[in-house]
Amino acid sequence: MRNAPDISAPILPGVGLGGLRLGQNYSTWKKLFEETWSDSDQVEHALLCQGRIEVVADRNLDVIIGLLALPGYQGTMLDKITPGCTFAQALEHLPCLLYNDFEASLYEPQELSFVLKHESFDAAYLDMLDDPIYSIDIRDWEHEYWWHFRPLVSDHGD
Repeated sequence: MRNAPDISAPILPGVGLGGLRLGQNYSTWKKLFEETWSDSDQVEHALLCQGRIEVVADRNLDVIIGLLALPGYQGTMLDKITPGCTFAQALEHLPCLLYNDFEASLYEPQELSFVLKHESFDAAYLDMLDDPIYSIDIRDWEHEYWWHFRPLVSDHGD
């Protein structure tokens, strides 16, 4: 069995967080899961570290396809951004971030290496700037589960 994830570990855009990485075998972490739920026959979600990390996995392929740093996660991304800091603070550090109204989120357009999500899916851009970031998502954009971002990938990817 693996060691428990580290909620103070840095968030690595496009790679992972808490010691977990995209592409790792999902089943190696199963004994540590606190709660799981599915939104399809293929995809399962799991919480770790008292709900501070969410794992999104393809059960059929036994692979992690997404990692979310949730409120209470203490590690930083790019030494400045954490769940709980405001969207305005994130934009101060990364003015290149773009708004996605489908998820009420900001994303990094060059490599699509992370998404900063609002707690509400229907928050308008100007209304959310002073609100805290609910989650920092690291996603495997090649996996079909993230279909709603495919236009972004094709628009910005080379």
